[in-house]
Amino acid sequence: EIGLSEIERLKKEFFEIGKNVFDGVDTPEDVIHKMQTEPSMRYESKEQMLQLAIDTIERSYKPLGEWFTVFPKSPCKVLPVPAESEQHAPPAYYYPPLPDGSRDGTYFLNTYKAETKSIFEAESVAFHEAIPGHHLDRTIAVELQDVPNFQKYVASTAFVEGWGLYSEQLANEMGLYSNDVQQLGRLGNDAWRACRLVLDTGMHGMGWSRDKAIDFFKANSPIEAINAEIETDRYIAWPGQACSYKMGQLKIEELRRKAENELGDKFDIRYFHDEVLCDGGITLPILENKIDAFIVNHKS
Repeated sequence: EIGLSEIERLKKEFFEIGKNVFDGVDTPEDVIHKMQTEPSMRYESKEQMLQLAIDTIERSYKPLGEWFTVFPKSPCKVLPVPAESEQHAPPAYYYPPLPDGSRDGTYFLNTYKAETKSIFEAESVAFHEAIPGHHLDRTIAVELQDVPNFQKYVASTAFVEGWGLYSEQLANEMGLYSNDVQQLGRLGNDAWRACRLVLDTGMHGMGWSRDKAIDFFKANSPIEAINAEIETDRYIAWPGQACSYKMGQLKIEELRRKAENELGDKFDIRYFHDEVLCDGGITLPILENKIDAFIVNHKS
Protein backbone atom coordinates (compact mmCIF):
# COMPACT_ATOMS: atom_id res chain seq x y z
CA GLU A 1 0.00 0.00 0.00
CA ILE A 2 2.86 2.41 0.76
CA GLY A 3 4.48 1.55 -2.58
CA LEU A 4 1.24 2.03 -4.51
CA SER A 5 0.55 5.39 -2.85
CA GLU A 6 4.10 6.59 -3.62
CA ILE A 7 3.71 5.53 -7.26
CA GLU A 8 0.47 7.48 -7.60
CA ARG A 9 2.06 10.57 -6.05
CA LEU A 10 5.00 10.36 -8.42
CA LYS A 11 2.85 9.90 -11.52
CA LYS A 12 1.37 13.36 -11.05
CA GLU A 13 4.86 14.89 -10.97
CA PHE A 14 5.94 12.79 -13.94
CA PHE A 15 3.20 14.27 -16.07
CA GLU A 16 3.72 17.87 -14.94
CA ILE A 17 7.42 17.79 -15.83
CA GLY A 18 7.17 15.31 -18.71
CA LYS A 19 4.81 17.47 -20.76
CA ASN A 20 7.53 20.14 -20.79
CA VAL A 21 10.07 17.64 -22.16
CA PHE A 22 8.09 15.56 -24.66
CA ASP A 23 5.56 16.50 -27.33
CA GLY A 24 2.32 14.57 -27.58
CA VAL A 25 2.11 13.11 -24.09
CA ASP A 26 -1.34 12.88 -22.49
CA THR A 27 -0.73 10.64 -19.47
CA PRO A 28 2.06 9.77 -17.00
CA GLU A 29 2.34 6.43 -18.79
CA ASP A 30 3.10 8.28 -22.04
CA VAL A 31 5.96 10.09 -20.29
CA ILE A 32 7.39 6.83 -18.92
CA HIS A 33 7.16 5.23 -22.38
CA LYS A 34 9.02 8.16 -23.95
CA MET A 35 11.74 7.91 -21.31
CA GLN A 36 12.12 4.21 -22.12
CA THR A 37 12.18 4.56 -25.91
CA GLU A 38 13.40 8.01 -27.04
CA PRO A 39 17.00 7.92 -28.40
CA SER A 40 17.63 11.35 -26.85
CA MET A 41 17.24 9.73 -23.42
CA ARG A 42 20.47 7.72 -23.87
CA TYR A 43 24.11 8.72 -23.47
CA GLU A 44 26.16 9.39 -26.58
CA SER A 45 29.41 7.92 -25.23
CA LYS A 46 31.38 6.73 -22.24
CA GLU A 47 33.22 10.06 -22.21
CA GLN A 48 29.97 12.02 -21.99
CA MET A 49 28.79 9.77 -19.16
CA LEU A 50 31.91 10.38 -17.09
CA GLN A 51 32.04 14.12 -17.78
CA LEU A 52 28.43 14.62 -16.74
CA ALA A 53 29.17 12.85 -13.45
CA ILE A 54 32.28 14.95 -12.82
CA ASP A 55 30.45 18.20 -13.60
CA THR A 56 27.50 17.24 -11.39
CA ILE A 57 29.67 16.43 -8.39
CA GLU A 58 31.73 19.59 -8.76
CA ARG A 59 28.53 21.64 -8.79
CA SER A 60 27.10 19.83 -5.78
CA TYR A 61 29.89 21.05 -3.48
CA LYS A 62 28.93 24.72 -3.81
CA PRO A 63 25.75 24.96 -1.66
CA LEU A 64 26.77 22.41 1.00
CA GLY A 65 27.49 25.08 3.61
CA GLU A 66 23.82 26.09 3.59
CA TRP A 67 22.74 22.53 4.47
CA PHE A 68 25.54 21.05 6.64
CA THR A 69 28.27 22.18 9.03
CA VAL A 70 30.20 18.87 9.04
CA PHE A 71 31.92 17.85 5.81
CA PRO A 72 34.08 14.94 4.62
CA LYS A 73 37.79 15.68 4.51
CA SER A 74 38.46 13.29 1.63
CA PRO A 75 37.70 14.55 -1.89
CA CYS A 76 35.26 12.64 -4.09
CA LYS A 77 36.76 11.12 -7.22
CA VAL A 78 34.85 9.77 -10.23
CA LEU A 79 36.12 6.63 -11.95
CA PRO A 80 34.66 4.12 -14.40
CA VAL A 81 33.91 0.65 -13.05
CA PRO A 82 37.00 -1.50 -13.81
CA ALA A 83 36.77 -3.21 -17.20
CA GLU A 84 37.14 -6.69 -15.72
CA SER A 85 33.89 -6.33 -13.75
CA GLU A 86 31.80 -3.82 -15.70
CA GLN A 87 29.62 -6.38 -17.50
CA HIS A 88 28.24 -7.70 -14.21
CA ALA A 89 28.51 -4.67 -11.94
CA PRO A 90 25.59 -2.42 -10.91
CA PRO A 91 25.09 0.92 -12.70
CA ALA A 92 27.01 2.85 -10.01
CA TYR A 93 28.40 2.48 -6.50
CA TYR A 94 30.49 4.33 -3.94
CA TYR A 95 33.61 3.29 -2.01
CA PRO A 96 34.57 5.40 1.03
CA PRO A 97 38.21 6.40 1.53
CA LEU A 98 40.63 4.02 3.22
CA PRO A 99 41.91 5.09 6.64
CA ASP A 100 45.55 5.00 5.50
CA GLY A 101 44.85 7.55 2.77
CA SER A 102 45.62 5.15 -0.09
CA ARG A 103 42.15 5.66 -1.61
CA ASP A 104 39.95 8.75 -1.71
CA GLY A 105 36.19 8.52 -1.59
CA THR A 106 35.31 7.23 -5.06
CA TYR A 107 32.13 7.26 -7.13
CA PHE A 108 32.34 4.37 -9.60
CA LEU A 109 30.17 4.73 -12.70
CA ASN A 110 29.49 1.73 -14.95
CA THR A 111 30.19 2.97 -18.47
CA TYR A 112 29.76 -0.44 -20.16
CA LYS A 113 27.67 0.07 -23.33
CA ALA A 114 27.06 3.68 -22.34
CA GLU A 115 24.88 4.25 -25.41
CA THR A 116 22.24 1.90 -23.97
CA LYS A 117 21.99 3.69 -20.61
CA SER A 118 19.63 6.44 -19.50
CA ILE A 119 21.08 9.94 -19.47
CA PHE A 120 18.18 11.22 -17.35
CA GLU A 121 19.63 9.34 -14.36
CA ALA A 122 23.01 11.11 -14.54
CA GLU A 123 22.40 13.68 -11.81
CA SER A 124 20.13 11.77 -9.42
CA VAL A 125 22.54 8.82 -9.30
CA ALA A 126 25.50 11.15 -8.68
CA PHE A 127 23.63 12.89 -5.85
CA HIS A 128 22.77 9.50 -4.33
CA GLU A 129 26.18 7.87 -4.61
CA ALA A 130 28.35 10.94 -4.07
CA ILE A 131 27.19 14.37 -2.84
CA PRO A 132 25.08 14.92 -0.78
CA GLY A 133 24.64 11.14 -0.59
CA HIS A 134 27.13 8.43 0.29
CA HIS A 135 30.25 10.61 0.08
CA LEU A 136 28.81 12.45 3.08
CA ASP A 137 27.27 9.63 5.10
CA ARG A 138 29.93 6.97 4.48
CA THR A 139 32.99 9.20 4.45
CA ILE A 140 32.00 11.28 7.47
CA ALA A 141 31.51 7.92 9.24
CA VAL A 142 34.99 6.65 8.28
CA GLU A 143 36.56 9.92 9.44
CA LEU A 144 34.85 9.95 12.87
CA GLN A 145 37.05 9.85 15.94
CA ASP A 146 36.39 8.03 19.22
CA VAL A 147 33.65 5.72 17.97
CA PRO A 148 33.79 1.92 17.62
CA ASN A 149 34.93 0.62 14.24
CA PHE A 150 31.54 -0.91 13.46
CA GLN A 151 30.02 2.57 13.44
CA LYS A 152 32.65 3.69 10.94
CA TYR A 153 32.45 0.81 8.51
CA VAL A 154 29.08 -0.92 8.98
CA ALA A 155 25.50 0.32 8.90
CA SER A 156 21.99 -0.96 8.37
CA THR A 157 20.85 -0.79 4.75
CA ALA A 158 17.75 1.17 5.74
CA PHE A 159 19.90 3.94 7.23
CA VAL A 160 22.56 4.10 4.51
CA GLU A 161 20.29 3.70 1.48
CA GLY A 162 17.55 5.71 3.14
CA TRP A 163 20.07 8.56 3.27
CA GLY A 164 20.98 7.94 -0.37
CA LEU A 165 17.34 8.26 -1.48
CA TYR A 166 16.74 11.22 0.82
CA SER A 167 19.77 12.87 -0.81
CA GLU A 168 18.24 12.60 -4.29
CA GLN A 169 15.30 14.69 -3.06
CA LEU A 170 17.48 16.95 -0.92
CA ALA A 171 19.48 17.81 -4.03
CA ASN A 172 16.26 19.13 -5.53
CA GLU A 173 15.77 21.41 -2.50
CA MET A 174 19.37 22.53 -2.93
CA GLY A 175 18.62 23.59 -6.52
CA LEU A 176 21.14 21.16 -8.01
CA TYR A 177 19.12 19.58 -10.84
CA SER A 178 20.05 21.30 -14.06
CA ASN A 179 16.98 20.70 -16.26
CA ASP A 180 13.64 18.94 -16.61
CA VAL A 181 15.18 15.81 -18.14
CA GLN A 182 17.24 15.32 -14.98
CA GLN A 183 14.15 16.04 -12.88
CA LEU A 184 12.45 13.16 -14.69
CA GLY A 185 15.41 11.03 -13.67
CA ARG A 186 14.86 12.00 -10.04
CA LEU A 187 11.23 10.95 -10.28
CA GLY A 188 12.11 7.80 -12.21
CA ASN A 189 14.54 6.64 -9.56
CA ASP A 190 12.01 7.38 -6.82
CA ALA A 191 9.37 5.38 -8.73
CA TRP A 192 11.86 2.51 -9.06
CA ARG A 193 12.23 2.38 -5.26
CA ALA A 194 8.46 2.62 -4.74
CA CYS A 195 7.97 -0.29 -7.16
CA ARG A 196 10.30 -2.35 -4.98
CA LEU A 197 7.84 -2.17 -2.10
CA VAL A 198 5.04 -3.44 -4.32
CA LEU A 199 7.03 -6.18 -6.07
CA ASP A 200 8.79 -7.59 -3.01
CA THR A 201 5.62 -7.88 -0.96
CA GLY A 202 3.62 -8.86 -4.04
CA MET A 203 5.82 -11.85 -4.84
CA HIS A 204 6.65 -12.99 -1.31
CA GLY A 205 3.38 -12.18 0.41
CA MET A 206 0.67 -12.22 -2.24
CA GLY A 207 1.74 -14.81 -4.79
CA TRP A 208 2.70 -12.56 -7.70
CA SER A 209 4.58 -14.27 -10.54
CA ARG A 210 7.94 -13.07 -11.82
CA ASP A 211 6.34 -11.98 -15.09
CA LYS A 212 3.63 -9.99 -13.31
CA ALA A 213 6.29 -8.23 -11.27
CA ILE A 214 8.37 -7.34 -14.34
CA ASP A 215 5.31 -6.03 -16.20
CA PHE A 216 4.34 -3.86 -13.21
CA PHE A 217 7.89 -2.52 -13.01
CA LYS A 218 7.99 -1.47 -16.65
CA ALA A 219 4.51 0.08 -16.50
CA ASN A 220 5.20 2.22 -13.45
CA SER A 221 8.84 3.31 -13.80
CA PRO A 222 11.14 4.20 -16.71
CA ILE A 223 13.40 1.22 -15.99
CA GLU A 224 14.92 -0.53 -19.02
CA ALA A 225 13.62 -4.05 -19.72
CA ILE A 226 16.88 -5.83 -18.87
CA ASN A 227 17.20 -3.98 -15.56
CA ALA A 228 13.58 -4.81 -14.71
CA GLU A 229 14.47 -8.49 -15.02
CA ILE A 230 17.74 -8.20 -13.07
CA GLU A 231 16.08 -6.21 -10.29
CA THR A 232 13.09 -8.54 -10.03
CA ASP A 233 15.43 -11.53 -9.71
CA ARG A 234 17.24 -9.67 -6.94
CA TYR A 235 13.99 -9.28 -5.01
CA ILE A 236 13.19 -12.98 -5.48
CA ALA A 237 16.61 -14.02 -4.17
CA TRP A 238 16.90 -11.49 -1.33
CA PRO A 239 13.46 -10.89 0.23
CA GLY A 240 12.97 -7.59 2.02
CA GLN A 241 16.39 -6.07 1.33
CA ALA A 242 15.30 -3.67 -1.41
CA CYS A 243 12.32 -2.49 0.66
CA SER A 244 14.75 -0.93 3.12
CA TYR A 245 15.73 1.85 0.67
CA LYS A 246 12.35 3.53 0.41
CA MET A 247 11.38 2.79 4.01
CA GLY A 248 14.61 4.41 5.22
CA GLN A 249 13.98 7.48 3.08
CA LEU A 250 10.43 7.83 4.38
CA LYS A 251 11.62 7.53 8.00
CA ILE A 252 14.28 10.26 7.57
CA GLU A 253 11.69 12.52 5.93
CA GLU A 254 9.23 11.77 8.75
CA LEU A 255 11.81 12.63 11.43
CA ARG A 256 12.70 15.85 9.64
CA ARG A 257 9.03 16.91 9.51
CA LYS A 258 8.71 16.10 13.20
CA ALA A 259 11.75 18.24 14.06
CA GLU A 260 10.53 21.10 11.85
CA ASN A 261 7.06 21.05 13.39
CA GLU A 262 8.23 20.85 17.00
CA LEU A 263 11.11 23.32 16.76
CA GLY A 264 9.51 25.90 14.47
CA ASP A 265 11.83 28.92 14.17
CA LYS A 266 14.51 27.09 16.14
CA PHE A 267 14.85 24.38 13.47
CA ASP A 268 18.13 24.59 11.52
CA ILE A 269 18.43 22.14 8.64
CA ARG A 270 22.23 22.15 8.92
CA TYR A 271 22.20 20.81 12.46
CA PHE A 272 19.48 18.29 11.67
CA HIS A 273 21.61 16.82 8.87
CA ASP A 274 24.70 16.83 11.08
CA GLU A 275 22.74 14.94 13.75
CA VAL A 276 21.68 12.29 11.25
CA LEU A 277 25.29 11.70 10.16
CA CYS A 278 27.39 12.41 13.24
CA ASP A 279 27.43 8.87 14.68
CA GLY A 280 28.17 6.89 11.54
CA GLY A 281 26.44 3.60 10.88
CA ILE A 282 23.32 3.27 13.02
CA THR A 283 19.83 1.79 12.75
CA LEU A 284 16.54 3.62 12.20
CA PRO A 285 15.31 3.14 15.80
CA ILE A 286 18.57 4.62 17.09
CA LEU A 287 18.23 7.49 14.60
CA GLU A 288 14.71 8.14 15.86
CA ASN A 289 15.96 8.28 19.46
CA LYS A 290 18.73 10.66 18.39
CA ILE A 291 16.31 13.03 16.66
CA ASP A 292 13.95 12.98 19.64
CA ALA A 293 16.89 14.02 21.83
CA PHE A 294 17.92 16.61 19.21
CA ILE A 295 14.44 18.16 19.44
CA VAL A 296 14.55 18.32 23.22
CA ASN A 297 18.03 19.86 23.22
CA HIS A 298 17.18 22.52 20.63
CA LYS A 299 13.90 23.53 22.27
CA SER A 300 15.76 24.90 25.29
